Amino acid sequence: MGRDAEEFQKRRLPVSAGITGWVIQTQRAMYNTNPALDLTLLGAEAAADYKGVIVFPLLKNNEPLGAIALYSTEIESYTSEHIQLIESLSQPISDSVHNALAFERAHRAALIDIGTGLANARAFASQFEREYARTRRSGGPLSLIVISAEGLDHIALGAGLTSEHLLSSLGNVIKQRLRETDLVARHGSEAIIILLPESGATEIGEVLLRVRSAIDESAPIAGLAITVGSATSPDDGNQLSELLEAANLNRVTCADPLTARNIGSAHVGAPILAGTN
Repeated sequence: MGRDAEEFQKRRLPVSAGITGWVIQTQRAMYNTNPALDLTLLGAEAAADYKGVIVFPLLKNNEPLGAIALYSTEIESYTSEHIQLIESLSQPISDSVHNALAFERAHRAALIDIGTGLANARAFASQFEREYARTRRSGGPLSLIVISAEGLDHIALGAGLTSEHLLSSLGNVIKQRLRETDLVARHGSEAIIILLPESGATEIGEVLLRVRSAIDESAPIAGLAITVGSATSPDDGNQLSELLEAANLNRVTCADPLTARNIGSAHVGAPILAGTN
């Protein structure tokens, strides 16, 4: 609300920038100084119209959460009453921000696999439902790939690492070769599952070509043997369980880039066990 509200809502500042940055860093209020130090986003001409500013830190248990700032084009010097009012508001606002951040952290933690730091089965299922609803409207395909790491425990033992460490490395290497809209999650004890919106067999082959190359270039998982299964909605089903079953039936060993390139159309009958977190 107020003048230039839209510009203020867009504002993104480094923690060390301007009056607000100083207040956050020092955890001390500042008021009745030149507001132009905080208003470079408005341009010099518009910023010159502002005469007064008051900024209070938002703190909870001595942890800086941000700041509350008030700018005026009319008041050049805020009175003690103004200052006391903003100070009285800062604590309940701090409590609200702290609670919101705590809720967000808890929500995110519920969607992360603790052992690998990757998305978990719950996160994958939730994202699948959202993407499925969207692709139903657009009419596009929705694919998933299950990538199973062969002999992960043996490799981890030889490298002096845990299997979860290697699975995490595999997941992060895969994520680097995907789009932001794709999702990589843990699937069972030794597998990764990928969700590929707006992707069919051709895109699956392209993704696996990049994945196979990335694995071969990345220590400590270079040369890791992987077995993959893929499925696409609507051709292989519309429910997540149906696509997982289809991926089980489409399992194939992806040992080299040539296999990866052609894997979108590969169909063999050995099952992949669909694990859950």
